[in-house]
Parts: sequence; structure tokens; C-alpha cells
Amino acid sequence: MIGVMVDGFLRADGVRFLSTMVVEEKRHPELPAIVWQRWIWPRQRLIEEVLTRGRRRGELRPGINLDVATTVIRGAAVDEYLTGVAGDDRFMDGMMDILNHGVLKASVRPGRNRGD
Repeated sequence: MIGVMVDGFLRADGVRFLSTMVVEEKRHPELPAIVWQRWIWPRQRLIEEVLTRGRRRGELRPGINLDVATTVIRGAAVDEYLTGVAGDDRFMDGMMDILNHGVLKASVRPGRNRGD
């Protein structure tokens, strides 16, 4: 999903588009709402649909906040492009590992190991 989003971002000239929006929003304050409505939210909903299907199939851990997960995935796609690693399979594998397994060992949970 992240790879598809980055590819779309590249093909649609997304970074230039978003940069232009940031500059032009001073003159056209309605522009960000239009961009969110027509460009960002549809992609956000796609991610939410995929995660919701995963939740129904039992593929996601119980209690995961889908809004946060969606934002992390969307942010990862944008960041992958901005850092210039779009298309780097090793980077994508590492990203997927973190998305799938998190950062902490299963035995370490926030609040348990106060010295970290």
C-alpha cells in the first residue's frame, strides 16, 4: 500500500502539487480544504478500508487505533518520497517490518521498564 501511494505521488507530481498548495493558500485560503477533500481523504479512506478488512480477518492486534495507523502509513509514504528512498526495496522491507511488528520487543511495553 505504501509503495502504491508513493508511486501515485510520483506520477501525479504530488510533491510539487503540495508545495504549490502551501504557497498559494495565502492567496486562496480555500485551497487546502479542496486538496484534502479531493486528494488526501480519498487516499486516507483507501488505507482505512484495507486496515478495516485486516481487522475483520483478525490480522491486526486488538485495540489498534486505525486513525493513528492510517496517519502513520500515509506519513511513511510521503516521507519515503521526500527522503529520496522511494523505490528502495531494502527501505520498504524495513518500513514494513516496523509497521508489522513495531519497535519494541514483545516483552517490553511502555510503563513496565521505567529505566529505558
